[in-house]
Amino acid sequence: MNFDRVTRYYINSVPYFFQEADDQHAFFRRDDGSAAVERFTWPTLHEIVQQPEWGYEKLSKSVDEAKSQPDLYACLQTLSKANQTLVSNRWCFFCGIDRRYMEGGLILKPRSVAEHYPQIKAYAAEEWKAFHEIYGSKYFSSTSNGFGFDASPTSILRWYRAVKKSGGRMDALIDRRGKASKLDIDQDSYLFIQQHLREYLLNQRHTGREVVENTIRAVRCENERRGAAGLPLLQTRGKTALWEWLRRFDRLEVDAGREGSAIAKRRYLGVGKTDLPSRPGQGFQVDEWEIDARTIILNGPMREGLDLRRDKQDEIPRQSG
Repeated sequence: MNFDRVTRYYINSVPYFFQEADDQHAFFRRDDGSAAVERFTWPTLHEIVQQPEWGYEKLSKSVDEAKSQPDLYACLQTLSKANQTLVSNRWCFFCGIDRRYMEGGLILKPRSVAEHYPQIKAYAAEEWKAFHEIYGSKYFSSTSNGFGFDASPTSILRWYRAVKKSGGRMDALIDRRGKASKLDIDQDSYLFIQQHLREYLLNQRHTGREVVENTIRAVRCENERRGAAGLPLLQTRGKTALWEWLRRFDRLEVDAGREGSAIAKRRYLGVGKTDLPSRPGQGFQVDEWEIDARTIILNGPMREGLDLRRDKQDEIPRQSG
């Protein structure tokens, strides 16, 4: 069975374009506006071809023209690794909500998105897996084997509207504020994560790795509890972001918690023992101005003594030699 890139294929009446293939799977991109990539095994495709919903339409393009079409993910090539991961994960969620919306039953409101979130994330995970199998880890800084990214219903709707407004462009999901957002997270999730990260300040002296892994585990358990209770899920962050948050703790605060305030003060608060700053942001300002010796002599307390001495010198007669 041969597929090409100059034919629009209809699988279950949904239009697709062929992307890539290997010995076990073929990858097709939906042409219904979602641009989601789906994977089909060869036995499944043989069954689909026999169904009445199967069809295809030859387009008036040459193979060279089809191959020269701009890559959907080309916008990722100029981004940093962190932004590549961020934009790719947002795109997966866009594909997930778009696919669920086309199935019907979903209203583009936060409450409805929250109700359908498990299915939306499942579709997003399928897109993520297909993306990885085609491109490997080219556009991802994470080495995870699964789609562990979570997002709030409000964020998912914002990304969905941004892509739709741009005509389906992936670069609509790029953070335009100059760098990848480090606090693209709701307040409840941020406070929950910070509460567990502060275990790093305890005198048990947990390693940074332990604290980060425990925080991720705590968020996962809390989301399982919230999911069972029908509550909004916490947003998560990867290990890289959590490590950056750990590094923001003040060194005095870290050592005071882990080694005791007396040791921390002796180490950092050297005021009175040295004139050099011993903590980041700490410094000393000294007021100074220039003044010459004549001004000190003529306007200071030394003037009176000099005047008396001059009077005594005037009384001594000069001797001629």
